Amino acid sequence: MIALFTASLFVAASFRQGPASSLGAVTLNDLSFIAGRWHGVDGDAQVDEHWTAPEGDNMMGMFRVVRNGKLSIYEMMSIEKSDSGITMHLKQFKFGLANSAEKPDVIDFKLGAFEPGVATFNRVNGTSRIVFRKNGPDGLNAILTKDGVDLPYIYTRSSK
Repeated sequence: MIALFTASLFVAASFRQGPASSLGAVTLNDLSFIAGRWHGVDGDAQVDEHWTAPEGDNMMGMFRVVRNGKLSIYEMMSIEKSDSGITMHLKQFKFGLANSAEKPDVIDFKLGAFEPGVATFNRVNGTSRIVFRKNGPDGLNAILTKDGVDLPYIYTRSSK
C-alpha cells in the first residue's frame, strides 16, 4: 500500500512539473519568429505590429490601429525572460501617450504553452490570452481571446 501511495505521488508530481519544466527551457530566441514588422487589416482599420529581435533578455513591441487615417489606439509591449519564466507586459495608450480609460494599467501575460512557431500567453489574473502563430515565412497570426471570443490579427511581413 505504501509503495502504491509513493508511486501515485511520483506520477502526480511528474504531471505537475512536466509543463512548467518544459516552459522553463524556452528561451527568447525560441520566440524570435515573432520579431519583425507586421501589417494587417481589421475591417476598415490598418493594423501594424512591430517586434525587435531578442536581446538582453527582452523583446520590445508596438501595436497600432489606424482607422480612417487617424490613430485609434496603440500599445507598447515587452517580452521578458526572468527566473520566474517568460512574461509579456502590455500597456495601452490613446493619442499623445494618454492612458487608455479602458486599460489604464500594465497588463501581464505569462507564457503558458510553447511549441516551435506557436507561443501562448495567458493573462495573469484574468482569462484573456494571446497566441502568436507563425504563418509561413512571411506571415504571423496573433489571436487575442477575450471573453471567450477570438479576435484574429492576420499579418504579413511589412517594409513600412
